[in-house]
Amino acid sequence: MSEMSLQEQIKAVDEIIEYFEQIKRDINHLNEEVENNLTFLRQNGLRTEIADIVKSVYMGNINHELKLMLNKMENQDKVYLCEVKERLIRAGGQR
Repeated sequence: MSEMSLQEQIKAVDEIIEYFEQIKRDINHLNEEVENNLTFLRQNGLRTEIADIVKSVYMGNINHELKLMLNKMENQDKVYLCEVKERLIRAGGQR
């Protein structure tokens, strides 16, 4: 495998950071879809109790776990990647 240039490495880090952002957007979109579907189903005969259980219990647990994952990505992984990018930029004498 050939070595990547500094520019290629910086671009790769940027792509991973953008991928993290896309994951956050996708999760928000999916949550909106679930909410819309539950509202639709409730309006079309699904018992309120069942919709509430799905929303609070199942989606609550899923969203809790996703929030933990997103916080870790934001506060650890993304911070690390930004530090790596900064070191690569400094190594290349760029600013």
